[in-house]
Amino acid sequence: MKQMSITGIGTKLVVITIGYAIPVALCQKYFSIDFTIRLLPHPALTIAGITLLAIGILGLLFSFIAIKKAYQKDALCTTGIYAICRHPIYASWILYITPASCFY
Repeated sequence: MKQMSITGIGTKLVVITIGYAIPVALCQKYFSIDFTIRLLPHPALTIAGITLLAIGILGLLFSFIAIKKAYQKDALCTTGIYAICRHPIYASWILYITPASCFY
């Protein structure tokens, strides 16, 4: 069986994310579509966005450290952040995408 690279499907995930982010950004810029969140005041959204972004960065950092250790041992990663969350890298991606909407 062919061994998967350390990035797994991460490269495909990045391409897909960019693939839908570009049309959304172009629609907002050229067609005056307003995606602004008006439910909460802007300072509250900024604080929420920064907090979620920081949590996402830390989660991604801890995930990569755990994956690197397990990949070097050629073992399944079940400790650290992977003992708490089944897919912490994907959870971190969600925490990256959410702040982007909070900053508008």
